[in-house]
Amino acid sequence: MKKYLALLLVFCMVFALCACGAKEEPAPAPAPAAPADGDAPAAAPVEKQQIVVAFNDASDTGENGFTYKWIKSVADKWNSDEYEIVIQNEPVSDSDFTTKMHLQLSDPSTAPDIVLYDGFQLQSDISAGYFIALDDLAAGWDGWNNGYISEHTKRNGTGIDGVLYGIPAFTDTRCIWINKDLFDQAGLGKDWQPTTWAELTDGLATVKDATGVIPIYLPSSEGEGEKTTMQGFLMYYYGTGERLVDDATGIWNVNTQGLYDTFKLYSDIYANGLGMPEAEILDSHARNTATDYFKESQLAAYQYGTWYASKFLPQNSPWEGFEDIIKPIKVPMQNGGGFISLSGGSCLAISTACECPEAAFDFIAALFEDVDAYVDYLIGGGNLSIVPSASENEKYVSEFPFLDEAIEYLEFSYIRPANENYATVSSFIASAVEKAVTDGPEAALEYYNQAVTDLVGAEFVNDGGYLK
Repeated sequence: MKKYLALLLVFCMVFALCACGAKEEPAPAPAPAAPADGDAPAAAPVEKQQIVVAFNDASDTGENGFTYKWIKSVADKWNSDEYEIVIQNEPVSDSDFTTKMHLQLSDPSTAPDIVLYDGFQLQSDISAGYFIALDDLAAGWDGWNNGYISEHTKRNGTGIDGVLYGIPAFTDTRCIWINKDLFDQAGLGKDWQPTTWAELTDGLATVKDATGVIPIYLPSSEGEGEKTTMQGFLMYYYGTGERLVDDATGIWNVNTQGLYDTFKLYSDIYANGLGMPEAEILDSHARNTATDYFKESQLAAYQYGTWYASKFLPQNSPWEGFEDIIKPIKVPMQNGGGFISLSGGSCLAISTACECPEAAFDFIAALFEDVDAYVDYLIGGGNLSIVPSASENEKYVSEFPFLDEAIEYLEFSYIRPANENYATVSSFIASAVEKAVTDGPEAALEYYNQAVTDLVGAEFVNDGGYLK
């Protein structure tokens, strides 16, 4: 009997619980009153999709910088109810920016949508899978198909697989800047132009003897990284007739006569007192010290890019009358027969984490189609236009300092290797150049040979047999 009573008690409890759970639904809220005649119902606010554009603001110019102004000016006109450009400008050194971008791009939750990146860094990040292919998007853009000056420029954003990953923002060339008056005082004339390495070093020695100033600033330290490689070493090395790597096979040259000769050129310049003092040249900010010397006529020559003169425009760091004081000259090949320049530039790439690549590419296109904003960017940075609409712009032609020379140098200009290992090899070159300055050309060549061989493997090097 107790068993039946227990069962009856359980049944009653379950019934009670079910009854508690079966409460009536509350009556629906009354519908909102219909809008008065002529009034539209209020639309729910739409959250804009943000497109983050990251770039390196190494000079820490913030909102006053020419790159920031370019992106902001175009963004203010391009932003819509659906998309909004957010600018991420990083006031850090080139190497720190690269490190930060590697970290951010490796995580989709932190990756920016668009990165304005030096072209030489692009290759390693392509291999890491951080950027999307742009061929299909570019194929539908008239500016890409009909507006670019040369295929040479497009190659700066192309991977080793032949696929387009970056839209070049500009191009540039490199040279040696000279103080005309100092060379004139030395009896070499204001239009001095050496045609061989020997003429170059002899002329620098003549200026030193005649004026007592420092003959040349030539980036030569590990700390200056890619500046050491591209602003000097690659031009002189290519002037020997050799190349760093065979683009078709990916085989790197090591232990060659040309490499030794180039390291020896650096060693001789400093051993003979033609460069800045060692303590100054090995500092990572040597170029700033050199600029101070140059403006004070305590430095006769400054090896850099053709954009260097834009530094002295009123909107940057004014140097009154600089156009009459300095001029660019060409970098000679080792034994004559021509001149050498290099072209680089930054690219606009879209990360694989971007959720709206079509809109991101549309903004990239808009950056070039807004000619006035693009021209201000080019002049501010001393960068060469890659679209005719800007190249023919009256302001660009009239305000860009030494534009004719910068364009002329494109005729004998090369670009950096499209190889995923280039960025690392470039760091080896900067270290080797510093060794050439401090320890001599043999030490520099030994270091370079070993570093490159360890990186790519013995099967991917061509040993020229210079050091036995």
